[in-house]
Amino acid sequence: MSEIQLDLLLTDLALPIRLYECRDYSGHSGSFETNLTGIGVRLDDDRGKNLEDEPYSCSMNVSGERMTANIYVFKKGKDKTYRKNEGIIFSLNGQTHGSLPKSIFRRKKVGMSYLADSILVIVNCSEISFRSRELLFMPSRERLRNCEIKLKIERELEDIIGNHQGLKKLREKRRREELIYSFVCC
Repeated sequence: MSEIQLDLLLTDLALPIRLYECRDYSGHSGSFETNLTGIGVRLDDDRGKNLEDEPYSCSMNVSGERMTANIYVFKKGKDKTYRKNEGIIFSLNGQTHGSLPKSIFRRKKVGMSYLADSILVIVNCSEISFRSRELLFMPSRERLRNCEIKLKIERELEDIIGNHQGLKKLREKRRREELIYSFVCC
């Protein structure tokens, strides 16, 4: 399992974990040891300046369940070192318990197709009730159950992301950049 996959599975670690590569590996000397901090910490630090802006944060209340969503927008092409196809990650006590693909941002209601490959949302579900956890999360922690609360969360996130003024501005900026690029190249 790669560091990227571990970062995605452990979104917010209380303490960093030191990883040592002990296999026969032909990387450079600095690649044999690394700290695992979790994707949330890596994105909040943003040492590589890979994010467009500061993360957007919002509170959600779905069916009486409180959640917090952090929305990160990567600069064009910079998301590949942080995730594969994950668009929305559902975290419970710092561990990923399911995700939705980034294609959710291309939905007509969301309207963020120009940013679809650049948005990552981490939803902290640590405050939801045990019953809602049972309904939403599968024991495998790889995917979510198809249930009413999941659909309501998706609809709430669609509204939040689709109507967010900061994301709309970034979407228009990307759209203009792509139009200029296609005009210059043709």
